[in-house]
Amino acid sequence: MTIHEILELRKKKKMATAHGAAIHKQLQAAAPMEQIRAAGIERMFDEHSRAEVPIAGNINGKFISRRIDRLRITPDKIEFLDYKTDADKSERMPQYTAQMREYAALLSAAYPGRSTAGYILWLCDWTLEKVV
Repeated sequence: MTIHEILELRKKKKMATAHGAAIHKQLQAAAPMEQIRAAGIERMFDEHSRAEVPIAGNINGKFISRRIDRLRITPDKIEFLDYKTDADKSERMPQYTAQMREYAALLSAAYPGRSTAGYILWLCDWTLEKVV
């Protein structure tokens, strides 16, 4: 790989990261309710839910600290949602699945006895995918 190719990849990654951060900020402030209703996830924005929730703990002896985009806690269930801006949903799916499994493990430890469910909201087309 040439230095030009490396620099171009770095530039694309910076642009994608900046775009993702801007989208997250918009969704934190005021979720676009029309798309939320269409995706069927209004419950993730009700009085039982919170945005940008920090969570930490140990998984297999390793300390993990993460931030969950949306978290909904009820007496019997924990649901979490992660926003992804990728147009190619399959490209990073193994990493996203691992991330969601970490969230589920940390939440199960913090809230024993409650079921957990984790979803990705694909912002490229506003589809919802259950991951864990």
